[in-house]
Amino acid sequence: IFYYFVSIDNYILISLIKFFYTILSFYMVSKFFSIFTNYYNSFLISFLFIFWPTHDSTVYFFLAQYLMLTVAFQLYAYYLLTKNFFKTSIIFSLLGSFISYGSTPIALGLFALFIFNNSFKKSLYIIIPNIIYIIYYIFISKIFLISSISRIPNSFDFLSLIKNYILQIVTLLDVNIGISFLIKLFNSILENNLFTLTISIATSILLIFIKKRNSLNFNKFQFDSKLSIAFILIIFISLFMFATTGGYYQVIFNLGNRVSIYSSLLFSYLFVYIIQNKKINFFAILFAMIIIFGISNHWKNIQFNQNNIIKNISLNQKLKNYSNNNILFITSEFARYCMSFRLSNFLLTSSLSISFKGTLILKSV
Repeated sequence: IFYYFVSIDNYILISLIKFFYTILSFYMVSKFFSIFTNYYNSFLISFLFIFWPTHDSTVYFFLAQYLMLTVAFQLYAYYLLTKNFFKTSIIFSLLGSFISYGSTPIALGLFALFIFNNSFKKSLYIIIPNIIYIIYYIFISKIFLISSISRIPNSFDFLSLIKNYILQIVTLLDVNIGISFLIKLFNSILENNLFTLTISIATSILLIFIKKRNSLNFNKFQFDSKLSIAFILIIFISLFMFATTGGYYQVIFNLGNRVSIYSSLLFSYLFVYIIQNKKINFFAILFAMIIIFGISNHWKNIQFNQNNIIKNISLNQKLKNYSNNNILFITSEFARYCMSFRLSNFLLTSSLSISFKGTLILKSV
């Protein structure tokens, strides 16, 4: 909605809004995990969930932050319900539902978690707002045809649905534990420089220091099987949603990797549980920080290069004098840089090309 009021070239304001969204999401997710573990672990799980390397577009690509917000609002609604704040929880549950069409897997997973814990009344506060959203979505996209985009297909092919679901599962494994995941980690490490490596080490030391200074026994992390099952349900429901629409598969290298945010809930939770061993705790956190700061540095470099190219385009006198009605393609070292990290075509086409009629290829340095 902010793009309606703010110029797309106002990077500072957009970045501040993005920063606010991330901090808000971090707070709400950490409050949810505080139900199941101590403060330090909930803090760490929330941080890792938001910056989990399989869905970096939800953090750095402003228009993809809706999924992170959807998850955060719904998790916070669950937290409020455990504290018996029923009226406030309805507000956050409605917000979480209406922010994105991807809200239903989270709502159903949290609904199941309440059922597992015999909290039937509270489960309704999570699921009813999402049912209201589903009805609204059907009316908008299928009955009134107000929206030009509908995620609900006009007809269902059961065989195609099964094929799509199998493909969703295969790509899910590749994204989270497969070859693509390993390549993503390797590339992320290479994106670091001396500054980001220093910050990674300093952050890891600080986290371990906080852990040791606190009187709580941080190594005592009780594994919650019900929570894990709920996270698994969220994953498989999300796969069914994407298999039904046929719009997205699980990917890790482009802006479409936002859809893998559902599985990162489980993996960030399991990661923090596994590293409770004192011998591997510091090195595991350090490894995660190096990857996270490497990805952050990658997106920072992309933004820097992209801004330079846009600036050069605006200052290029040949382009200013260009009056032919031809399509104009602009290539640069940045394009090759992006492809080396396997960025999506979206960034290249939306940011680096100016549309006219016809064809003309120029170099921009």
